[in-house]
Amino acid sequence: MRIRTFPRVLLSALATAVVVALSPAAVTAPAQAASVLTYRLEVEWDAPGGDGLAVDRRNGEVYVADYADDTVRRYSRAGALIGSWPAEAPRGLAVDAAGRVLVLEHVGSLDTRVRVRSATGGLLDEYGAGHLSFGADIAVAPSGDVYVADGMYDRVVRYSSSGAKLGQWGGEGTGPGQFDYAAAIAVGPQGVVYVAERSNHRVQRFAADGTYLGAWGQVGSAPGQLRSPSGLATDAAGQVYVADPGEFGHGVNRRVQIFTATGGYVTAVGSPSTEQFSGNGPKSIDLDASGRLYAVDYRGTSRTVKVFGPAAAKVAKVASKRITLRGRVTTIEIKCPKKPAGACSGTAVLTHKGTTLATKKYTVKAGKRKAVKVKLTKKGAKILKRAKPRKITVVLDPGKGPKKVKIRR
Repeated sequence: MRIRTFPRVLLSALATAVVVALSPAAVTAPAQAASVLTYRLEVEWDAPGGDGLAVDRRNGEVYVADYADDTVRRYSRAGALIGSWPAEAPRGLAVDAAGRVLVLEHVGSLDTRVRVRSATGGLLDEYGAGHLSFGADIAVAPSGDVYVADGMYDRVVRYSSSGAKLGQWGGEGTGPGQFDYAAAIAVGPQGVVYVAERSNHRVQRFAADGTYLGAWGQVGSAPGQLRSPSGLATDAAGQVYVADPGEFGHGVNRRVQIFTATGGYVTAVGSPSTEQFSGNGPKSIDLDASGRLYAVDYRGTSRTVKVFGPAAAKVAKVASKRITLRGRVTTIEIKCPKKPAGACSGTAVLTHKGTTLATKKYTVKAGKRKAVKVKLTKKGAKILKRAKPRKITVVLDPGKGPKKVKIRR
C-alpha cells in the first residue's frame, strides 16, 4: 500500500491533493524471475476519494481511502464494490499477511492513530496515540512489524504486530538517516525499509532497526533521478517501484521508476514527455501477488482505479560480456531473437554502483545483432575515469534484466 502525500505548508488543503495513475497504453516493466513483462490495462473502475490504496495479496481485493468522506471502500479485483465502512480522515492503508487492514486515521490536529480493522471494518486494535503527528504512509514487514512515515516530524516509527512501539529514527535534514518530508514507505521481502523523501528527491534504505544502508536519487528527469517521489511499492523479487510525479515547483516527471533492491535503475513506466500518466503524475501505487500494478488516477473530479496485468514480451539481450569504451562513447552489442516475429526496440541504460551513466534508444531487427553506440553523460564519463571500474551494469528496457559487462578500453 502506498499513499499519496502532502507538503507541511498545505495541511489545510489535504483533501484536495492529487493522485494519478497509468493510461491505457502498454508500458514496460522489469524482468521478474526468468521472464520479462509488460503491463497492459486489464480493468478500471471509479473509486471516490483515492487518498490511499492497498491490495490484499491473498485474494486481490482492493481498499481505497476517502479522506474527505471519512470512508474506506473495499472492491473486488474486478472493481465491484463489496462494502465500505467509516474511518476518521483515512489516508495511509496497508494489508497484513492475515488480511487485517491497517489504516492511518487522523483523529485530530497532529494526532494520527493506527487502527487495525477487519475486512468489513470492525475495529480490532488501535495504537500510535502520542507517537504520531501526521502519518503520511504505512507499511507492514514480512516479520509483521509495522512502519509509519511521519511526514510532519520527518521520522519513521516502528511497531510490533501487536502495536508496541519498538523505536523510531530520523529528524529533519539532508544527511544519511535524516528526512525532508518523509512521504512514503515500503518494506522489501528481506525486511529492508525504504523511505521516499519528497523534498530531498531521494529514496533511503534501512535495516529493520533503522540502521542506514544507503540511498539513491537526485532531483532531475533523467533515468534514476527523481522529482518529489511520493509513493513506494516492492515486489516479490525485491525490486522497488517509486512513484515519481514531480510537482510543487519541481517540474513534472509523470512516471513510476523501477529499481533493484539497492537502487540500480531498471526501467521506467511513463516519462515527462508522454501522456501515459495524467495530471501531476502517479502518487499511490501497489502490486498484488501476481505482479499486477494498481494505481489511482485523478482526472479532474473523477477518481479511477486502474489495474495493469503482466504479459510476455519479446526482448533483446546484451550479446557480449564486454563493451568497448572510447572516450565518452561505449559500444554495446545487442542481439534480437528471430522468433517471435518483429524487431526489438527499447532503451539501453548503463549504470555503475546505482548511478546512471548513459541511456540510448535502440532498434535491432529480428534474428540480428547490432553494435549500438552510447554516449556517456559528462558526469558518467567522470565517474568512469575516477572510479576506473572493471565492470558496469547494462540494462535493456525491455530486456532480460541487468547484466554485468566488462569494459574494453
